[in-house]
Amino acid sequence: MLAEDGKAGVRRTFLGLPKAIILDFEMPNGNGDTVLETLKSNRLTKDIPVIVLSGKNCDELTSQMLRLGATAVFKKPYDFEELYQAIKGSIS
Repeated sequence: MLAEDGKAGVRRTFLGLPKAIILDFEMPNGNGDTVLETLKSNRLTKDIPVIVLSGKNCDELTSQMLRLGATAVFKKPYDFEELYQAIKGSIS
């Protein structure tokens, strides 16, 4: 599934219940922190692994996303193999 913004991403997650989510931190209609909080606070979506991508190189952002329940946080540009392994590890 693909969503063009945070609001659509939340809506599609509830409709499709994916095995994992790759979440861009900066997007219209709901940044990554808002989307992640929404997903992790609902019993239907709280256990779905969420991997956050961000253009910001900030330890505080990484800590915040992990506190909110992200499985991993990658800074752009990210290494595709590392991202793939994180996804694979989160759904096995």
